[in-house]
Amino acid sequence: MDLAALKARGGLISAAPVPKDVEWTHTDPETGEKVTDKFTVHILRHSYGAMERMVLGEGDRSKGALLVSSCMRFGGAGDEVMSYEDAYQLDPGLAAVFMKAIN
Repeated sequence: MDLAALKARGGLISAAPVPKDVEWTHTDPETGEKVTDKFTVHILRHSYGAMERMVLGEGDRSKGALLVSSCMRFGGAGDEVMSYEDAYQLDPGLAAVFMKAIN
């Protein structure tokens, strides 16, 4: 395979966000009942180099929170960014849903 064919087949990562439907089952804080929220997030796919830089170059910051804050986008157009600080404070169950969507 030549480089042009590799590119044509998607071997290089696009910068466009990819919509992904997710489900999060959790306890409603007001009623105490289990509820399932279904919604769409947008995933920014990262290249090999960007992922390596994130994992190796961020010191003692949470790798999971970095991944969520750099890959997840929200809102109808996928233009809302979650900060590292907000990603760090995620409910563990919701963080697991987001990590699954990213993977």
